[in-house]
Amino acid sequence: MDRHSVVDDRLAITVALGALLFAVVTFVQVTLDTTPGARPASSVAAVTAVVLGVAAWMIWRRPGAITSRTAPVLVTAAALLVAANPLAYVLCTHVAYPSIGTLLVIVGIGALVPYPRIALALIVGLNVAALLLAWRYPQAAPLGVVAVQLLKADVLALVIALTWRRTERRLGAATETIAHMAVTDELTGLLNRRGLTERGQTFVDEALASGDHVIVAFIDVNNLKGINDFHGHFVGDSHLSGIGESFRWVLDGGDLAARVGGDEFALVARGGPDEVSQFRSRVELLRARVPHFGVAIGWAQCGPDDARTLRTLFDEADGMMLRHKRRLI
Repeated sequence: MDRHSVVDDRLAITVALGALLFAVVTFVQVTLDTTPGARPASSVAAVTAVVLGVAAWMIWRRPGAITSRTAPVLVTAAALLVAANPLAYVLCTHVAYPSIGTLLVIVGIGALVPYPRIALALIVGLNVAALLLAWRYPQAAPLGVVAVQLLKADVLALVIALTWRRTERRLGAATETIAHMAVTDELTGLLNRRGLTERGQTFVDEALASGDHVIVAFIDVNNLKGINDFHGHFVGDSHLSGIGESFRWVLDGGDLAARVGGDEFALVARGGPDEVSQFRSRVELLRARVPHFGVAIGWAQCGPDDARTLRTLFDEADGMMLRHKRRLI
């Protein structure tokens, strides 16, 4: 699915069910409704069924065609077409009450139109049109009764819309939380390997495109196994959490830090030559900030004229870190 698309399979099913509903309405009006003028009104229901059927097919086959820019227009057009059905029935039959179709459309707009301003405008317009038609074609029920029925539908539409918006916000918050957890190391709060992989290459590409240099530090914390063996994993986890916190001290806004293994970390920074040099100095000072551990550090760096991928930079920094670690052993 196109990344700009705002639809999914559920929307295609919803629109297809709408098309089926209006097909049934067309059949019922043609075969069973004996009200004078009902059959001509069924042509609007038939057109609606066809349009919604085509729309469902398009959503299913070409979801990328509906984007965040085109969706409001298409939703408004579809809602207007649906709303035209009960109004056309009244105009053709001169029967304005009971206005079950109008009430159902009002509730449907509140439930299905995801744009509050558009939904409000459609519902207000439908109320006004229904009241005018009830005044023009008075039946056994007074105009006030029609107004009360419309008000009931309005309230129900509002309740459904508010409930849906609240559920949507909660679902959005839960989705953001899950997405954050998927790319975050629970122990240190830094990115995990997946998070660094997802964001790192974009970070490098943007830095090089803007003329910045990129520097990668690959860091291995030694002696962690000894801490775990002699003091327990809780103490070891506490030390790792503290080390992760110390990495935030060396970062500027927008730089990346990740725990990529049990005791391995990666830092990625960008900037001009002086800024990169200062970043490297701050990382080297980490040795003094974690005195209970030996820290092996490997480096890799590139600039706009020496562009490299994040994977290449990691491999170079990892290789240098391993050589450094062997010298410490």
